[in-house]
Amino acid sequence: VYDDPSLRSWNQSENTIQRSLYAQANFGYSFAGWSSIFDAKFTPNASYAEVIAVPPKSSIVTAHFQAIKHELTLYHDSSLGDVFYDKAEVEHGNTTTLIASPKANSNFDGWEIVREITYDVQNSMSDPNTGMQKLLFGNQQAPFLTLIKGFTYHFNCDISLVDSFFLSTSKEDSSYESEFTMGVVNSRANKGTLTFNVPFDAPDKLYYKTALQPFSGNEIKIIELEDLDILPFPKEKQISPYFEYDLAFQANFSIKNHELEITSSVGGSTNLSGSYNFNHGETVYLSALPQEHYEFVRWDGPLSISDKYSSYTNAVVDAG
Repeated sequence: VYDDPSLRSWNQSENTIQRSLYAQANFGYSFAGWSSIFDAKFTPNASYAEVIAVPPKSSIVTAHFQAIKHELTLYHDSSLGDVFYDKAEVEHGNTTTLIASPKANSNFDGWEIVREITYDVQNSMSDPNTGMQKLLFGNQQAPFLTLIKGFTYHFNCDISLVDSFFLSTSKEDSSYESEFTMGVVNSRANKGTLTFNVPFDAPDKLYYKTALQPFSGNEIKIIELEDLDILPFPKEKQISPYFEYDLAFQANFSIKNHELEITSSVGGSTNLSGSYNFNHGETVYLSALPQEHYEFVRWDGPLSISDKYSSYTNAVVDAG
C-alpha cells in the first residue's frame, strides 16, 4: 500500500486531509477493496486500487486482498477408466497432478482440452471486510477472471429479476453505454445464462458487473494461448497443468481391440473366415458347415465360447 505524502491536501471546508492511496496486489492475489473503522470516504469508489481517502478523523484504513483460485473441471467415461487428481480448486500460479487410469480392458487415448467453462453467478452479498456488495461465483466473492480467446464461457445467473448481469469495457460506468456484446449471447441476464464466445479480437481487459451494483463484479483479463501452452503432453497418463485460468479436461478412453483369426480344418467351412478386429466384450456369432461325408466336431480357441460343441454358437471376444 502506498500513501504519497506529496499528494496529501487539506480540505478547508470539511476540515479534513485528503490522502492519495494505492494498493498493489502481490502475484496470486487480487485487490478486494478498502475499508475504514471511521467510515472514510473513498473516491471514486472503495473498490478501486487507487483512491483518494478522506477520513473524518483519525482512522485506520485497510486494503483487502483475496487469493485468486481457479476451478478444475474433469470429464471421462467412468465405465472405461478413472481420473485421479489432487484438488479441484487450484491457487493462481500453481499446478495440480491429474492421473488417467484405464480399466483392465480399456486403453487411454489421451487428454483433450474442453473449451467450455461454466460459472454459477448468484445474488450480491455483503463483503465482511469492506461492506460492499459482491457477486458470488460458487464459493468465491467476485473473483478476478482470466479468459482465453477461442473458449466459451457460460455464466448461469441467479440474481434479482430487476437487475441484469453484463460485460463492460468500463469499470465505473453503471449504464449500458460501455456494454460489451461482441461474442456475447443473452446479455443482461438475471435468471438465465449469458454466454461469452471470446473472439480473437477481444480487448485485453473487460469487466463483469450488474446494472444495479456496478462495483459488485471484477476485472476480466483476456489472453491468447496455444494448446501446447495449456497441455504440452496430451498423451501422457499423468499431467501437471499450470493454472493462471480456469481449465477443463476430457480424459479419453476406448475399449481394447482384439484381432481374431477364424479358420476351419479340412472338411468344412465357417460363416466367417480370415482376420477380423473386434472390441473387447463384443459377441461374435459363429456357424460351421461340414462338407459331405464330414461332421462338425467342436470349436477351439482362446474365446469364451457359449457351446463349443454346437455348429451354431456365439463367442465373447475377451482375447485376441
